[in-house]
Amino acid sequence: MARTSILKLAAVMGLITVLLLLAGGARAQESTVTLAIDSIDTAAFPEITLYARALDATRRPIPGLIANDFLILEDGVQVPASAVKVESDTSRPLHLIFAIDTSVTPDTLLNLQQAMKAVVATLGPQDQVAIFAYSAQPNAVLGSFASNPTVLNSGIDALVVANSPTALNETVSRAVALARTVPTSQPAILLVTDGWDSQEVFPGNVTNEALAAEVPIYPITIGAGQTGVTTAQAMAQQTGGQPFILSTSNEIAANLQALQAILRQAYRVTYTSSVLPDNAEHGLTLSVSYQGTRALTMGEFTVVPTTLAVRIPGLTEGQQVSGIVPLTVQAVSPSPIVSVEYLVNDAHLEQLDREPYKFDWDTSTLGTGSYVLTVRAIDAAGNVGENRITLNIIAPLSVQATLSADRVQVGKDVTIEAEVETRTSVSRVEFLLDGTSLGSDDTAPYSYTFNSTKYQAASHNITVRAYDALGNIDETTLPIQFVTGSTTNWGAIGRWVLLLLGAAGIIGGILFFLKRRKKQEIRGAMKHCFVEIHNDGNVPSRYELRAEVQDDALGFHFALAGEPLIQRQETSERTVAVAASAPTNGGGNTYVPNASSTTEKAGDTLGFAARAADAVADVMSNVSYFLPKEISGSVMRMAGELRRARQTAAIASRLPTNLTRAATNVTGQKELPKNSRLRQGTTTNGSTTGTGNGTSYVTETVVGNTWTQTPRVEPGQTLVVDLFVEPLKTNATNAYTFQIISRSLEHEGAPLIIEQANVHIGKS
Repeated sequence: MARTSILKLAAVMGLITVLLLLAGGARAQESTVTLAIDSIDTAAFPEITLYARALDATRRPIPGLIANDFLILEDGVQVPASAVKVESDTSRPLHLIFAIDTSVTPDTLLNLQQAMKAVVATLGPQDQVAIFAYSAQPNAVLGSFASNPTVLNSGIDALVVANSPTALNETVSRAVALARTVPTSQPAILLVTDGWDSQEVFPGNVTNEALAAEVPIYPITIGAGQTGVTTAQAMAQQTGGQPFILSTSNEIAANLQALQAILRQAYRVTYTSSVLPDNAEHGLTLSVSYQGTRALTMGEFTVVPTTLAVRIPGLTEGQQVSGIVPLTVQAVSPSPIVSVEYLVNDAHLEQLDREPYKFDWDTSTLGTGSYVLTVRAIDAAGNVGENRITLNIIAPLSVQATLSADRVQVGKDVTIEAEVETRTSVSRVEFLLDGTSLGSDDTAPYSYTFNSTKYQAASHNITVRAYDALGNIDETTLPIQFVTGSTTNWGAIGRWVLLLLGAAGIIGGILFFLKRRKKQEIRGAMKHCFVEIHNDGNVPSRYELRAEVQDDALGFHFALAGEPLIQRQETSERTVAVAASAPTNGGGNTYVPNASSTTEKAGDTLGFAARAADAVADVMSNVSYFLPKEISGSVMRMAGELRRARQTAAIASRLPTNLTRAATNVTGQKELPKNSRLRQGTTTNGSTTGTGNGTSYVTETVVGNTWTQTPRVEPGQTLVVDLFVEPLKTNATNAYTFQIISRSLEHEGAPLIIEQANVHIGKS
């Protein structure tokens, strides 16, 4: 069985039960009341509004009904009377069809036109009017509905007197046909005539048409005889209309106004529904009691669920929270909110069933981390909405503490320092020894100093406890040792001093051996200098560097953090004619300088020194952890000095190999000496070149200066570049003057900047 049928059956059975209860078991009278539902409005669900009409036995609107006269059932279940509200509704739209008999006197027609215009003046935009005129033939003056007053008044003015037999039956038939096109409200036919022809009898088929279409006819007779009056009364009674018997045409205006009020009479019945917005069809039964009889009608309605828009004021996605977090909700709903539930990670936290739906969430019951807060709201109609946001719970208060010393001679002072982190203000920080308060501080930076004279030599606990303005508390505890006598173990210190002196002797011997070996193997040691490059411009710039010395007595190598910088060699080409028998370098041949055995040996020696220094520094660092504090710091500093010396030696040991490899990678060939020439080409005969047989033309590449390129330097910044200087010739001179030449790569035609420098290189 379909759901609709089940709903209707439930509604009817429920209504039968209610009617039997109301009748007290007595036999109910046959109903002479007609009840109809024009429309059902669910826009304000769960509030539902019915627009209904109640007609008496003569099919006239029944005025004056109240809430107690109505009864409503939803899906067969009675709606409580306290939830029902009934109001008279005169806003019902009108659909009036005038059928005008124009075989009247001119005065009657004029009074009728004026009365019709008065009605038009009271109509609203929702009201519709059509006009038919008849005499010998029907005339559709306005054959379709219109609401524009100008159009309606023009139609009224088009009515003219026509003295001839009337085609009343055909005109009424056309009016009924037009009335059938109205889908929602009940139209009415207003038949205006001064009487019927003696030979014309109102036929039953036209009456049946109006009755079948449920269209009432309201006859308005003006000065009609008894036959006309009787006919008008019968017509109104059979179709559910009401006759208006007038003596003169002067009475038309007042009676049209009264008829208009009757036609607008309807009821607006409002109640609170108990069904859920489940997108399903629900049955509705409306019943009315009038003068001992009861009428009923049924309808159906569907409620579409609505998702509520829910906001959580004061909180945003990813926000950090701690301590007590006040929660509330804002929801956009067609009906009042009746329930709000709060959940954390989908676990129930709290549910509230009345306003203002506020809840103070204590986040301290959870650990720190990320959590998903869900707020779910339900309105009176059963609509549901929720909002989910991720919040990061942090500790509301955190305190850390340090001691001036954790081993203190009795009688000495102890200073405790505390650092406090909180999302609010700090009230105070309390300092305790073995649970007994020493004092407090309420101003940052938080610290406390006390003297240990009155405390026993033993192990104790220092506690630092912080309080914030929201009442949060956090604390940390540190151990401390009070001792008698000096806290310095001089015996242990002496043993460690002897050990360090022995280690220092061994290190000194190693360094002396390395220095002596270096003097024997290297005539001139590589000198480490620094070059500062300052960008005084307003745009980032790269720079090219090179160094020159008289007689090429020195070799220069630029590096940055131990790695060679990019190099570029200046080259130029020229074509020269040579004898065919002269030897040439083949294509791609290059000059390769021999690696200096002295430089290689120097690199090996420095590498060995770096490794030895690093090993000794590691031993000293590990030993320092077991030394007393009075000397551990000195040992750590000595280890640091060794590591810095090791770093310089390591950079110097890698430089010869790195420079050679960098030059090969950048230029694509091995480095050429300055002003060397590379020849490559082919021999041509004299007939081709015009220079005679046996002449060879070759392209000669002349190698110029070698430039070193720096990384980009920002405006106003300074770049420090390592410069390693190496003697290349055996010379009694150990003091040299050389030039450093630089220029910007970002500005075409930038001038050269030349600066002089001096270097002293010792020899054995």
